Amino acid sequence: MPQTTYTPAEIGRIGREIYQRDIRPKVEPENVGRFIAIDIRNGSYEIDDDEMKVVERYLAREPGGELLVLRIGYNATHALGGRLRKVV
Repeated sequence: MPQTTYTPAEIGRIGREIYQRDIRPKVEPENVGRFIAIDIRNGSYEIDDDEMKVVERYLAREPGGELLVLRIGYNATHALGGRLRKVV
């Protein structure tokens, strides 16, 4: 597995910026609840209902991608002891 030059915080920040600026208007509301894997190097992405499949499919296409995975339309990808909250 290739080494990343980004910290987890950088991947999160850059990926969320790309999502808000470039991707969100294109994918919501048709894909709310699905997973999106965003490559922070180039802004390309993949969408799927399954979190593992979205990552596997993207990496099969672009090995070495620097990915952030989000749940479209929600404040978090998973809920631990709580509830996911839709983002307006």
